[in-house]
Order: sequence, then structure tokens, then C-alpha cells
Amino acid sequence: MKKIMFLVWLLICFSCTKDFTTSTIFIITNNTDKEVELSIKLGTYIVGHSDRDTFAIFPSESITQEYKADGKNAVYSYPFDPGADSVKINFNSKRMLSYTLLDSTSRNPLLFENYTNTKISSSDGGVYECIFTIIEEDYNNAVPIEN
Repeated sequence: MKKIMFLVWLLICFSCTKDFTTSTIFIITNNTDKEVELSIKLGTYIVGHSDRDTFAIFPSESITQEYKADGKNAVYSYPFDPGADSVKINFNSKRMLSYTLLDSTSRNPLLFENYTNTKISSSDGGVYECIFTIIEEDYNNAVPIEN
């Protein structure tokens, strides 16, 4: 009888658990008057993916990527694929910035800590919005591209 009661207790405890999914939304905004191209290099080749992702962001516009992770408040901390190890920010094909994961500057879009993070919903596992803004200072710090 004790075994049956124990099994019933286990069944009740484990059948009442809720699975949570946390959404992390990364938004990269171009706050310059130049067209920007982000080129992300994936250091570890992932089957089914190319080794580079490229995104065009027009002036005053944004790109958005959403990731889902299992668990409550399980914020996804990779703005791009986990294998992303470098990014080039190209301004109108005239100037360029390059960053790697090792560059600890606050202007590096590869680093999660450089995003403004806000919890926008507590439903299910939570929804987090992470924003990085490309600014005129980035353009001014970019190196001219030689033709």
C-alpha cells in the first residue's frame, strides 16, 4: 500500500509541472543616415547553415531576430548564432568596422552585455527584448574602405 501511495504521490507531483518557453528578441537599429550591412562570420560551421550571415539595415530601420529557449526566464544570450565569432559593419560600402568576440568594446554587437535588455512580458517563460543601436559615432570610428 505504501508503494502505491508513493507512486500516486510521484504521479501527482510530476504530472503537474508546466513547461516554460522564454522568448528573446534581438533588435538592431540603424540610427544613422547610411545603409548598413552586417556580415556575421560563423567560426564553427553548423550543418545546414552557411558560414556567413548578412543583414542589410536601411537608415532608421531595424532587423529583428527571435530565439526561444526552454525554461522560465531562460534568456538566450547570443545575438546571432552561438558560433558567430566576428562581425563586419559596412556603411554604404565606404567605411567599415570589424569586431570579434574578443573585442570588449561597448560597441561590439556580438556581445550580449552591449544590448539594452528589458523584460516585456512575464507570460509563459517570459519575453525579453534586447536592443543594440548603430549610431553616428560608429560611422565616424569606421575605417575607410580602399577600392
